[in-house]
Amino acid sequence: MNPYNNLPLTCRWSSAVSEMHPGLIDLSYDCEERITESDGVFSMGSCFAQYIAAHLKRISYNYLRYESDHLCGTHGSLFSANYGNVYSARQARQLFERAFGLRGFDDHVWLDFTGQYLDAFRPRVFERGFDTVVELSRARVSHLNSVARLVREADWFVFTLGLTEGWESVSDSAVFPVAPGVLSDNFGTGAIRPVVWNYSNVMEDLLWICDFLRSVNPRLKLIITVSPVPLAATHQRQHVIRSSVLSKSILHVVANEVASSLPSVFYFPSFEIISSSAADGIFFNDDLRTISRFGVDCVMRAFDRTFLRRDTPQAAMSQPQSAVQCDEELLTRIDSQLDRLRKS
Repeated sequence: MNPYNNLPLTCRWSSAVSEMHPGLIDLSYDCEERITESDGVFSMGSCFAQYIAAHLKRISYNYLRYESDHLCGTHGSLFSANYGNVYSARQARQLFERAFGLRGFDDHVWLDFTGQYLDAFRPRVFERGFDTVVELSRARVSHLNSVARLVREADWFVFTLGLTEGWESVSDSAVFPVAPGVLSDNFGTGAIRPVVWNYSNVMEDLLWICDFLRSVNPRLKLIITVSPVPLAATHQRQHVIRSSVLSKSILHVVANEVASSLPSVFYFPSFEIISSSAADGIFFNDDLRTISRFGVDCVMRAFDRTFLRRDTPQAAMSQPQSAVQCDEELLTRIDSQLDRLRKS
């Protein structure tokens, strides 16, 4: 006898991995709490978070959507409020701080290349910029009220951590979702600097988010996951793979520790499903970064088995996946345009 003899087969690599096709490896678990079809769910996070939102809507769960402004393309309905992608724990924390009036920030209004005003906290959300700063400010107030309402009324919050790199204002450390020069060269209130959050920073921010949201809404339950999508680019002077692995490693450790230490906070292993050595890269598209439809389906099946009813119709899983909006891809697009210009 040894300590491993009576453990489930999933605890052994030989039975749980080596003998399984990657698409059949099951990382779901029996969560003690389940999302019911009537529970209100709101989500936030990096690009990958949009797949979870699209899936919940597709199988007719109560995905909360508290703003209806016309957004870029068809992506609007994949955000519970018009905040767009929220890549980091720091960006999410600041959003909640602004929504509940806990901390003041500068106005941070940018001008785009056509002379329209952009809300720097969500510069890609709307089809076009605002004609006046007054119009922008009015929309921002309405937006923050919607975020506060989500926290007060939801039963579940699904947060997908994406990055430990970002861009912040020198004047007040406000965090923005896009790099300078991508959408605007006019930053209004001042300079923007690159920032890298370490383990301690992310842990502090994520603990704050969990504690604060539960203080506002004690019945709220949280699901934390890590996006398996690698960084599109790094502002550190090192190989992008190094930055990507470090970023995901920090997020993975923090998410697991927070979920293990707090009540009604659960971890979901979307990162492991897609990125483990057992998957052998089959869940990625040819660019080795974006996730294939097959990969998304496998993640959603595990999500259903862990948090939803056990009999989710398989027909719902086979529907075409909605395209997601990823601000990081702007960098790739710009690089491609520069390459074409150099060759021409």
